[in-house]
Amino acid sequence: MFLFESDSFGTVLCTGDMRHDHRMEKLFATEPAFMRLQNLTIDHIYLDNTYLDEKIAKFPTREEAISEVTEIIRNRPEVDVFIGLNKLGK
Repeated sequence: MFLFESDSFGTVLCTGDMRHDHRMEKLFATEPAFMRLQNLTIDHIYLDNTYLDEKIAKFPTREEAISEVTEIIRNRPEVDVFIGLNKLGK
């Protein structure tokens, strides 16, 4: 997500392409960037709902996606794979 603040256009939240997870709700009590949003007035919000209609796309669960990506990587040992992570571990 991106949060923009300006005297000329106000406060704008852009969600980008994301998948909500119930664990995200805990971030509002533990992560400073999320905690800041609790009492913030947002003037404009842009939601990326590209895949909101389930008739258009059916997404695998996180576990299914991880399993499939892991299998693809294992089947191509000659290829270097780099995965960017915000955090590793718990």
